[in-house]
Amino acid sequence: MPNTDLSVLVLVALREELGALLCRMRRKDVEHFDGLVAYRGTLGATAVAVIRTGMGPERSRHAAETGLARFRPRLVVIAGFCASLRSQIRPGTVVCATALHDGKSVRLPRLPAPPGAFCGDILSAAAVATRAADKAKMAALHPSCVAMDMESAAAAAVADAAGVPWICLRAVTDGLDDDLPLAFAQHTARDGDVSRAGIALAVAVRPWKLPALVRLGVRSALAARNLADAAERTLVRPIASRAGAG
Repeated sequence: MPNTDLSVLVLVALREELGALLCRMRRKDVEHFDGLVAYRGTLGATAVAVIRTGMGPERSRHAAETGLARFRPRLVVIAGFCASLRSQIRPGTVVCATALHDGKSVRLPRLPAPPGAFCGDILSAAAVATRAADKAKMAALHPSCVAMDMESAAAAAVADAAGVPWICLRAVTDGLDDDLPLAFAQHTARDGDVSRAGIALAVAVRPWKLPALVRLGVRSALAARNLADAAERTLVRPIASRAGAG
């Protein structure tokens, strides 16, 4: 039976994003259903369930639909990493979406941004932008967008269809001028996360990629910490209650 005593459903794509949030949560319980794992507890004095969706819009859509049906939350928080589309938005910056674009439609959140977040439009693309040139092209095609990800618009569409308010928080891991050290889409595990074995093999074949990969790891750790901070500041009782009343 679905659980009805939940305030917020949090959706993230990757292990690093999930781990930073779990470190902040209290009273964690684990539930397995429909191929997903939900971690239930409290974050920022709010009852939450956190689901790792895996990368890509289809996985994000499935997790949002399944999580909403099971938990019936009053608010959806879409959180995770992103790439910058503006030179002044550096790694570690948390971006709160003022709108989500997927090339077809625009979706607007119904909650204010948390203190300290950089506010701007976010593009949800079909694939990871591996090269700086790819990000520059996206920035030119979507001049209102300051960052890009893959999952947010799909999850927001599900929340909108269910009439549940959402907020989107994304932390920058790679700047506009940064090439990623590897094409991570080629090293995706069956659960939609990055395959660590695949990454290790790729680095063994191309060891000169290791320094850039370490640098990205450091930036990702910073982004994960800042993302968890922003999520915790967002999930205070008055905001959750206001979302339920809306």
